[in-house]
Amino acid sequence: MSIYSLPVELRGEIAQFSDHPNLSELSKRFKLPHRIRINAIYQKLIRSGFVGIKLPQDRHAPDFFEKRYQIQFRYIAKLNKNLMWDLSLKEIEEMKAKGGVLSAPRLIEMHKYVERKNQNHALLAMWDKILAELGDVAIERDPAAIREWMRNPHNQERLGRITSLSLWHKKLKVIPPEIKYLVGLQKLDLFFNQIEVIPPEIKYLVNLKRLKLTKNKIKVIPPEIKHLENLRDLLLHSNRIEVIPPEIRYLTNLKWLDLSSNSVLIIPPEIRHLIKLYSLKLDWNRIEIIPPEIKYLERLGVLDLASNSIEMIPHEVNDLQDHTKVILRNNKVDVVPEEFKLRVTLEYYRY
Repeated sequence: MSIYSLPVELRGEIAQFSDHPNLSELSKRFKLPHRIRINAIYQKLIRSGFVGIKLPQDRHAPDFFEKRYQIQFRYIAKLNKNLMWDLSLKEIEEMKAKGGVLSAPRLIEMHKYVERKNQNHALLAMWDKILAELGDVAIERDPAAIREWMRNPHNQERLGRITSLSLWHKKLKVIPPEIKYLVGLQKLDLFFNQIEVIPPEIKYLVNLKRLKLTKNKIKVIPPEIKHLENLRDLLLHSNRIEVIPPEIRYLTNLKWLDLSSNSVLIIPPEIRHLIKLYSLKLDWNRIEIIPPEIKYLERLGVLDLASNSIEMIPHEVNDLQDHTKVILRNNKVDVVPEEFKLRVTLEYYRY
C-alpha cells in the first residue's frame, strides 16, 4: 500500500495529532493495514500539506483505504517518488479535479527538476569511478564543481586517458552528457540500470570497442551510433527496442550484436555490411522474416532467432558458412527441410 493512493478528500482528523502524535492511537482509530509503516505515512502526510484524513466508520476500512478511492496520478507516476511532496495542497486538489493532470507550466518545471536530479545522480556515480582512476583530484563532490572541472581543457586531456568505465547496477536513469569527455573509452558497461535514452554525446566515444547496455529501458538506438566504427561488442539485451536503425551499417568491425529480449520486428537489409559479425542474437523478439541479406555474413558462427514468429527458412541460410549454427526453437517452423538440417536446430544450442 502506498501513500500515493490516499484520496484527497479524506481529511479532518490527523491535524489533532500534530502536537503530540500518538501513532498507536492513529493506527487503531483509522484501522490501517498492519503492513503500513504508520510513522512514515504520518510524517509524509504532514509534509505534503494534508490537513488530515478521515476514514469511514465501518469494518472494512483497510479495503476502503486500499481500493475504493485510489487516485491514479498520470504523469506523476513517471516522476521521482519524493517529488510528490513538493506539491502544494492546492496543486493536489487541482490534479484531482482534472483527473490527475498537473497544469502545463508546473509539469514542465517538475520534469526539468527530475531530469536535473537524474543527471546529477549519474554524474556523481561516474565521477566516483573517474576519481578511482585519476586519484589526485581535490575538488568538492558537487555536480556544479565537477562540471566546471571537466570543462577545463587541461583536465579533459586527463579524462581522455581513461579506457574503461563500469557503472552497472547504479540505478541510473540517464547517461550524463559529460560522458563526451571520456573520448579514450574502450569499454563502457551500463548493465542493469533504468536508462531510457542513449544520448547524442555517445558519438564522441569513437574509440569504444565494447558497449554494454543490457537490462535497461532503451527504446531507440540513436543514429549517432554510426560514429562508433571501432565497436566490436554491442550488447542491448532486455530493453524495449523495436527498430534496428539503418546506421547499423557503419559498425563494420562488430563481432557480437545482442538484441535478445526486445521488440524488434525487422532485420534491416543493412545487416549485410556487418561482415565481421560472429554472433547475432535476436531471440525473444517479434521477427517474422529472415532477410536474404543474411547470406553476406560470411563469418557468422551463431544466428539465434529463437522465440520469434518465423514461418519459413529462406534458401539464403544455406549460403552461410558450414560452421554457422541457426537456432529457431519456439518459432512457427515445425519441420526443418532436409537441406538445412546440418545447420538449423529447433532445439536449445549451447555455445
